Amino acid sequence: MKRDMDLVRKLLEAVESTVEEQDGIPVLEGFSESEVDYHIVLLMEAGLVHGNRDEVGALGFSRLSWDGHEFLDAARDDDTWEKAKSLATKKGGSLSFEAMKTALSELTKMGVKTAMSTLIGA
Repeated sequence: MKRDMDLVRKLLEAVESTVEEQDGIPVLEGFSESEVDYHIVLLMEAGLVHGNRDEVGALGFSRLSWDGHEFLDAARDDDTWEKAKSLATKKGGSLSFEAMKTALSELTKMGVKTAMSTLIGA
């Protein structure tokens, strides 16, 4: 199955909005249960979500990790997300997680620099 970074973002948002530990996987319109399950496992492997599979293979997750919060905070804005996807694919040709993290980080830095220069110049 191919990794879908838009689904990764949607899942991080879903986990963030979950108040308590969740058994099973969230239902997201437009995505199959197997796609969501696969991507939750990828998020756990990447250290973005805390969760596990029990002895019968049932998936459960409890919350975002620190890195999960950091990634989602950088990816929350739709315009920034689209710019990061464009930058990541231009630089590397594919939409890898590391390329997305780098692009989001650079866009965030540019936004902070712009805000700082506006404050200092005001």
